[in-house]
Amino acid sequence: MPLPSQKILQPGCIGKLEIPNRIVKSAVASSLANIDGSVSERLLSHYRETAKGGSGLVVVESAYIDCIASKSFHSQLSIAGDDYIPGLSLLARTIQETGAKAGIQIGHGGNHKLVRNHTIKSASDVSWPHL
Repeated sequence: MPLPSQKILQPGCIGKLEIPNRIVKSAVASSLANIDGSVSERLLSHYRETAKGGSGLVVVESAYIDCIASKSFHSQLSIAGDDYIPGLSLLARTIQETGAKAGIQIGHGGNHKLVRNHTIKSASDVSWPHL
């Protein structure tokens, strides 16, 4: 029976997804996508090298979901339309070629985004209570 510290290196499952080990590389913004949100060569290279580090699951950074108000920062990855599918598929394959599984974090910057190119409407005047 393996020691608890050795269990992290054993295969595991998340639902029906089998991962080669229990090490998860969490999503961290790289700002390496093209300015339009498409996958760039620099982004592919970054995730290729990251996946070589041995994680069983590599979660790609937060990707914005629409081109109206969800983009949070410059050079953020996008999943806002079908035009992005070829690049995202290549990104997933690049990660999977190392033996890791690929995941992605989706997000909407809402009222706390850094990019302010559109008017943002809030449901109330105060989005967070003052502590």
